[in-house]
Amino acid sequence: MKLSCDIVIVGAGAGGLLLALALEGKGYSVVIIERQAGPMKSSRRGELLQPCGIRILDRFGLLGQIRSGGGHETHRFHFLRIGGPRLSSMNYRQLPPPYDYALITQPHIVQAAILDRLAHVRQIEILWGTVFAGLHWDGSSIRGIRAVRETEEIEIEASLVIGADGVESAVRKAIDIPYQKHSYRDSYFTMLLDRPSGFDHDARFYLGHGQILGLFPVSDEKLYLFYMIPAVSVQDYRRRGLEDLKNALTAIDPVLRNPLKGLASWEQVGLMPCYRITAKTWVRDGLALMGDSVHAMNPHMAQGRNQAMEDAMALSPVIESCFKRADFSRDALLHYEFVRKPATRVLQKMGDELTWLWNTGNPLLARLRDRILKNIGQNPRLQRKTLFTISGFAAQPFNLLDRLIALGIFPELSKET
Repeated sequence: MKLSCDIVIVGAGAGGLLLALALEGKGYSVVIIERQAGPMKSSRRGELLQPCGIRILDRFGLLGQIRSGGGHETHRFHFLRIGGPRLSSMNYRQLPPPYDYALITQPHIVQAAILDRLAHVRQIEILWGTVFAGLHWDGSSIRGIRAVRETEEIEIEASLVIGADGVESAVRKAIDIPYQKHSYRDSYFTMLLDRPSGFDHDARFYLGHGQILGLFPVSDEKLYLFYMIPAVSVQDYRRRGLEDLKNALTAIDPVLRNPLKGLASWEQVGLMPCYRITAKTWVRDGLALMGDSVHAMNPHMAQGRNQAMEDAMALSPVIESCFKRADFSRDALLHYEFVRKPATRVLQKMGDELTWLWNTGNPLLARLRDRILKNIGQNPRLQRKTLFTISGFAAQPFNLLDRLIALGIFPELSKET
C-alpha cells in the first residue's frame, strides 16, 4: 500500500496530535501513525497540566471539554515531611491569571479532546495499529517512512517526517541521532483511588528518607496516587503482596485506608519508570523530533506532556516557513531546535537536582532538603521563581545567591516580603 502526504507524524501522543491541530487550515495533508490499536482508555495514572500547557489547550478551545471529561483545578501543592509537619506550600495563584492553577486530569481525556477536533479535519488521517518500520529514502534524502499494519506493508511518501514516538523513539534510532538515555534509580507505582471524604482541593506531596508519596485530586470522585519505589524492587513488592503496599501507604497518610480497600489486584496498579533523554540534535534534512524522543525528563517537573505541546507550538510556524520556501533541510528546521532546546535543558537540570535531593535516603541530605523547602516557602521571591520555572512560563533557575538564601546561609537582600 502506498500513501502520499505533506507531513507524516509518528506517534499520536499529545505532542504529535497537537502539532497536527496547529497545522489545521494551512492546507497541508497530514498522516499520523500510531502503534496502539486505538485511542487511549482510562488508565491508572493522572496527568498534571501545567499553566503553559493549559494556555495552549485554551488557545485551541479544548479546556471546556477536558474539564467536563474530568479535570480538577488545583491551586496549592503542600509539601509535607513523612511523619512530620508541613514544610511548605506552592500557591499557583502567585502566577499571572487566567492561568494561575494546575489542571489534574487523565491522559486519555486530553487525547480524546484533541481527537474530537481532528475528526472534523478532512486533510488529517490517523492510522491506528500501525508500526513504524523505517525511513523511506531516495538516495541520501528522506522521502517518507515505511510502516506495517498487521501484515500489510505501507509506504508513506512525505516532504517532512516528524518523530513524536517517545523515549524509545524508533524514528530517532532510524536516523541515528546521537543521544544519551539515563534511567533513574527510582520508579513509581501509580493508581487511581476513590477520593477520600474530606480530602480538600489541594494536592499533597509527602517526602521522607527514600520515600515519596503524591496524592493529587483528579476529580470530585477520584484521587491520583504515586508512590516511589526502587526500580529494581518491583518484583519484590509484588512478591510481598498488596497488603504490604497498602500498609506502607496508610502509614504515611491514614486517609488512604478506606480508598485502598478497593485495591484488590496488581492489575489496578501502574508502573511509571523514569528516564532522561538528551539528544545531540533534534532535526535532520527532512525530519524533526519532538517530545520525549529528545527531551524526556524526570516526572518531578511534571512537564513531559506540557513540553511536547510547547514543541508543537514552536515547530508549526517553522514547518509553514519550510513549505513556503520548499526547503526542508536541517538548516531550515534548526530554528525550532534553537527555540526549544534551552528551556528543556533547564527543566531537565532542575529535575535532576530535585531527584538528587527529594529522593534521598540520606538523613543529612533529607534534613537539608526540608530546610530548603521551608526557606523557599517563606520567601515569596524564591517561591515565584520556582513557580515560573515549574509552570513552564519562564525558566528562572536559582543563581548562587538564591541557593545560599534557600539554604539559610545568606539573608534575603530583596525588599520583597
